[in-house]
Amino acid sequence: MKRYETMLEHCQMKRTKARLEVLRILDQEHDFISAQVIHERLLKRLPNTPLSTVYRGLEALTQCGVVSAMNLEHKREILYELAHEHHAHHLICTECHKVFHVEECPVDLLEKELELKYSFKVQSHSLEFYGLCEHCQ
Repeated sequence: MKRYETMLEHCQMKRTKARLEVLRILDQEHDFISAQVIHERLLKRLPNTPLSTVYRGLEALTQCGVVSAMNLEHKREILYELAHEHHAHHLICTECHKVFHVEECPVDLLEKELELKYSFKVQSHSLEFYGLCEHCQ
């Protein structure tokens, strides 16, 4: 729990049972999960927690970089995970919805070219590839 408390301190957020549990749930999951799934798991430990508490916490944790959010266009849903220590992109299967992490960044060179060409300082980017995984092909 100390690790989760440190994450909340980093975000300058109050340490609440619900926020600590949300971080624990995300830490135990190895895939992106929805706020609804997080809420269902949270209710087992904190029965009277409203879904709005989960959404507000996820939004704040995403804004400070502790949680990563991904908008799945084909499902019209936002999924969450604990942020990785390094930048990552994703391959998303449109059939089974499995998400694969791509550790290397295929657009680093493009980012540098865009900065030079447009005199624009890129602060971040995200990139998702949609298709069929090996199992669903």
